[in-house]
Amino acid sequence: MIGKTRKNKEVLKELVELYSSKKGLIAHQYHECSHPEIVKWLIDNDFLQKEAFGMEHLSENTIYYLPSVYPLTEKGAKYLKLNWYEILQSSSLYHMIRDGAAFIALLLTLFLLISK
Repeated sequence: MIGKTRKNKEVLKELVELYSSKKGLIAHQYHECSHPEIVKWLIDNDFLQKEAFGMEHLSENTIYYLPSVYPLTEKGAKYLKLNWYEILQSSSLYHMIRDGAAFIALLLTLFLLISK
């Protein structure tokens, strides 16, 4: 999970840097995106604005970014600012482990109280 998060954040940062470096220049020049599968996932999960990308029919795995449009949604901007611990806390696996540990602690406490 952490590896996927790191790769997602790298792609988000790359797009924001491209937007910042090209801001105000050629308004309708598209740039081919690296990692199109990650970009598609980020668009589908509302981290990136769909209007900033063109999905061309040249190939199923080709996505173009229009750097005159800011790529991140509000959700994407928040995600980019999260640190690893906040991301871990928001994962369902973290919640399942935390709740399981609390349940085991409850059972141990009850066992110790009953056995005395």
